[in-house]
Amino acid sequence: MFVVFWMMLLSGYLSAQTQEWKTAVRDHGKITVNYCVSERLDESDLKVLVIMYSAVTIDTISMKNCIAIMKDASKYQELMDLEISKRITTISENEWVNYYYSSPGWPLSDFDWVAKITFSEDTDTKTAIFTSTAEPSLYKKANVNRIAFDNEKYAFKDLGNGEIEVTVTIEESPAIKVPRWLLNIAIPGGAADFIRNIVKLAKEDGS
Repeated sequence: MFVVFWMMLLSGYLSAQTQEWKTAVRDHGKITVNYCVSERLDESDLKVLVIMYSAVTIDTISMKNCIAIMKDASKYQELMDLEISKRITTISENEWVNYYYSSPGWPLSDFDWVAKITFSEDTDTKTAIFTSTAEPSLYKKANVNRIAFDNEKYAFKDLGNGEIEVTVTIEESPAIKVPRWLLNIAIPGGAADFIRNIVKLAKEDGS
């Protein structure tokens, strides 16, 4: 069952907290997820949960398709199981703003977030990197909770012989209240689902 919703709850800036990192493997070791649930102080000096993970896989896909998918805001509906995913502003060829709306269903509340995306490519190291940062003030507020702090990085490295290493790094504070124990259960599966979907879409686009 697709549980990328939990991945979307991830991220956040850490205060000086003890971090207990765990490692999970999926698909017979093909996907590795390192993850941690900790705490930080928000803008009101209240303790909130912060969820972090780094998921890595290697597969036979094309760099061109990976870049095309990550530039297409509509693809995020499938990547993250969203109700709405759209580009709302183009700042430049390599920088834009996306809007996302998630409706996970009872008993969880709907939430949304706004993210500024930047893209860079290094032909010498054969890498392409997308970074995503929450920018909650860049789009009109809906009547739902909005993610206020989110940092994401999607890195693609060409290993040669048609293989690409895909690394997804997430650091986020949830927009809605979810128990720490449930997040710890959900993170490995959600992270694996997300990176599987990137690979799946890249293959469908003709790699």
